[in-house]
Amino acid sequence: MSTQTLSHLVRRLLKTIEKHKLISQGEYILVAVSGGPDSVALLHGLYALREKLSLRLGVVHFEHGIRGKTSLRDAAFVKKLATSLDLPFFMEHGKAKEYAEEKRLSLEMAARQLRYAFFERVLKQTQADKLALGHTADDQVEEILRRLLRGTAWIGLGGMEIKRGPYIRPLLEIFKEEILKTLHQEGISYMVDETNLEKSFLRNRIRHELLPILLKFNPRFKKTLLEMAAIWQEENAWIEKEVDKTEAECVVFLEKGICLDLESFSKKDLVIKRRLLARLLHKTAFKATRRHLDMLLKVAYPGGPLKVISLPAGWKGYKKGKWLYIHFSTA
Repeated sequence: MSTQTLSHLVRRLLKTIEKHKLISQGEYILVAVSGGPDSVALLHGLYALREKLSLRLGVVHFEHGIRGKTSLRDAAFVKKLATSLDLPFFMEHGKAKEYAEEKRLSLEMAARQLRYAFFERVLKQTQADKLALGHTADDQVEEILRRLLRGTAWIGLGGMEIKRGPYIRPLLEIFKEEILKTLHQEGISYMVDETNLEKSFLRNRIRHELLPILLKFNPRFKKTLLEMAAIWQEENAWIEKEVDKTEAECVVFLEKGICLDLESFSKKDLVIKRRLLARLLHKTAFKATRRHLDMLLKVAYPGGPLKVISLPAGWKGYKKGKWLYIHFSTA
C-alpha cells in the first residue's frame, strides 16, 4: 500500500500527530491491531508515514478468548497482516471470562484490564517509545456519552486523552465514516467483530439506539460534542496545574496516609479543594465515592462540627489542629 493510495487519510493522520506532538522522529511505535477497520487503517497509515517520520513499527494483538473460533480467526488475520508488512508481531491469549468471574468485573472491564497488562509487558519487553491505539472520533463521542449516562466527574466529560503516558490515539480526530470509505476504495480487508451489535453492552446501545436519536435533533451533534470535549480538556489541564501547586503547598505524605495543611487549604477555591481531595482519595487503597469526598470537605471546613469520619477498608478522615488526615488504621 502506497502513501499515494492513502494520501487523504495519511495527511489527516500526520496533521493530528504534528498538532499534538504524538510521535517524534525515529521512535519505535507499537500498534495495537484488533483486526477491525480502525486499527487496520491506523497500521497502514503509520506504515505509509514510516519513512517520513523514520519510524520503527511493531504490531501487538491481544486475543481475549471471548469469541472462540472467530477470535482466533482475527488473531490469524492480524498476524498475516504484520507478516505481509514485514513487521514484528507480538500476541498473547487471555481468559477474560474467567478473569471477570474471579475479580467480579464486567466482561468488558476484565478484557480491558488484561489487554492493558499485556500492553505494559510488551512495552517493557521491546523498550518501544509509544503504543498507538485505534480509537476514532466516533469512539470518543460514545465514550463521553457513556460517562455522562453512568455519572462521572466533570473532568470525565473531556473523554479519552489523545496521549497518556506511552499511549497515543492518532485517529481520535478522524471519524469512522472516513476510515471505512478509504478502506473500501483501496480494497483493504479487515475483520468485523459481531459483538459490536450485541445490545447487552452499553456502548453498543449508545451507538445503535441513542446516537441516531440525538442526530435527529442536531445533525452536527457528534462534532459539537467533540468541540465541547476539547474545551473541557484544555480547561482541565489548566485546573490540574493549579491542583499541582496546591498539593505541593498543602500535602504531606505519611507512611500510612496523607495529611493536609488546612490553613493553606482553606484559602483555596472550592473547585481546587474538591479536585485535590479527589486526587488524594484516588491514591488510597479503597474505592472512594462522591459521598466520601463530600464528607471530607465538611471535615475540612473551618469551624465545622464534623471532626472525624469512617472510610472503607480501615481508613478514616479526621481533623487535628490545623491538619486534615486521611489515614489507615487497624485500631
